[in-house]
Amino acid sequence: TSGVMDKKSMIEANKLVGNPISNPVIENTLYGGIYRFNDPALLSICGAKCKPKINGKSVPQYESIDVEKGDELEVDHPSKGCRSYIAIQGMFCLPKVMNSFSTYLPGNFGGLNGRTLQVNDTISWKNNVDTTEMMHFPKEEIPYFSSKITVEIERGLEFYVMDDNAQKQFHSTSFSVTSQSNR
Repeated sequence: TSGVMDKKSMIEANKLVGNPISNPVIENTLYGGIYRFNDPALLSICGAKCKPKINGKSVPQYESIDVEKGDELEVDHPSKGCRSYIAIQGMFCLPKVMNSFSTYLPGNFGGLNGRTLQVNDTISWKNNVDTTEMMHFPKEEIPYFSSKITVEIERGLEFYVMDDNAQKQFHSTSFSVTSQSNR
């Protein structure tokens, strides 16, 4: 399946700006970015710890944040976790492809022109949400992202081709997940 890798963080980001929980978000993977706002917006940033700043001033994650026309949001590479999510109140003006707003890079489709966001790209949105209530998650509800994680595996047909020793070795081996890894 496609979609965001950390659905919980996407849902939390959307809740903080009053969006339906399934609204598309901007997913930053391992790297951040700088985003200039051509219009005022209410946004939130959830997921990996990424030291966000507005116009060079630190802003919190897991809270609603007002931005003004001309403001710049800077999202740093994560110090803990892998993916951060930016939700903007309203709905991005992007076409659905195969019932999804996700970008599928190997196939060059979805999202904005089927590729990662580039300098000078513009994404518009329509704000169809009536609330401007500022919200935040209590500190104890903000997830902790460890540098060591456990990844669950799904046993495919290939697993049963391995003998018992190979299966045991597979289960007891540590693996590295890199930026070239794909689900």
